[in-house]
Amino acid sequence: MGGVGESAVERSRTSPRWVALLAIASAVVAIDQFTKEAVRASFEPGEGMHAWGTYWIQHFQNTGVAGGGLEGRALPLAVLSMLAVVLLYEFLAQRSGARLTLALGFGLLVGGGLGNLVDRWRLGLVTDFIRNGERAFNIADVAIFAGGLIVLVALVASLVRILFRSLTAQPTRSGG
Repeated sequence: MGGVGESAVERSRTSPRWVALLAIASAVVAIDQFTKEAVRASFEPGEGMHAWGTYWIQHFQNTGVAGGGLEGRALPLAVLSMLAVVLLYEFLAQRSGARLTLALGFGLLVGGGLGNLVDRWRLGLVTDFIRNGERAFNIADVAIFAGGLIVLVALVASLVRILFRSLTAQPTRSGG
């Protein structure tokens, strides 16, 4: 909608794509916070146990972002990033036919971002606990990665559809 004669009731209705995004994001935040709290309650920082293969469950405290950068100054960047993700979602969802796929991808991105933002706000750091060699991450990080991948695939698929439509809709030349 969005027209001039649109009623207040129509404007106030929450879009199903936003409901889906918020439901997914809420689930990610809940699972992320539950697992982080379980790790904090079970292990002191640096402690852990072998899980499988090269993976360990180990309590690790990360005060930076993206592998430890911006140590101690990550909260403002995290807030700005979340705002940018939400604005990007609104822009893309209005222009793409992949609304449900985008809701899933951005729901994972927003949920993961909020999960880590909650840690930064409450603790001043993020609790990571899935270790593989020198890398450590958490459920929020997995959600961010998966969400980014889903959004990327959805956008590439949309571009391929647009390109295919434009190629098949070319007018034929007739001699005469």
